[in-house]
Amino acid sequence: MFKPEIGKKIHGLKLLPLRRVGDERGWFLKNFSQELVEGGISLNVKESFFNCSCRNVIRGMHLQIKEAAHDKIVTLITGHILDVIVDLRIDSPSFGAVESFELVESPAAGVFIPAGCAHGFLTFAERNIIAYLTSSFHVPSLDTGIRFDSFGFTWPAEAPTISARDAALPHPDEFLKFLGAGK
Repeated sequence: MFKPEIGKKIHGLKLLPLRRVGDERGWFLKNFSQELVEGGISLNVKESFFNCSCRNVIRGMHLQIKEAAHDKIVTLITGHILDVIVDLRIDSPSFGAVESFELVESPAAGVFIPAGCAHGFLTFAERNIIAYLTSSFHVPSLDTGIRFDSFGFTWPAEAPTISARDAALPHPDEFLKFLGAGK
């Protein structure tokens, strides 16, 4: 049975301080470099995505499964979000752990999320742009997740906007049974 552990550290999850420099013209942000690989993060980037969301939107909790499972780096480009991650890896020492990070434009940061962890976020700004680097190609039939309100996390939002797809995602125990890992 899935037992969430809010605040327990997720094995392999890393908050990445990034460098954003700017002047009167605007700013420049590096969201990936070989230095990250040398620092212990191995990400063979297969695809890059961007997401733009309005204020008070919850997206998630998403992950790809089976052969499409991927590590990813999530970077806030503009806006303000609460990034939330749940460890759904049965064999992980942090299975069931839930962590969250508030991401703002400055100081810039990204989050390295290991394969098998579900990811979602809540938006606070009027316009929020999030970039994703993933280690596998998107496979719609293997793109799934768990319901945003099914793992004991309290989202600081009243009446958030949620897609019909996200509202229909399974609870963690149902998700694990689907994978053949339910106890």
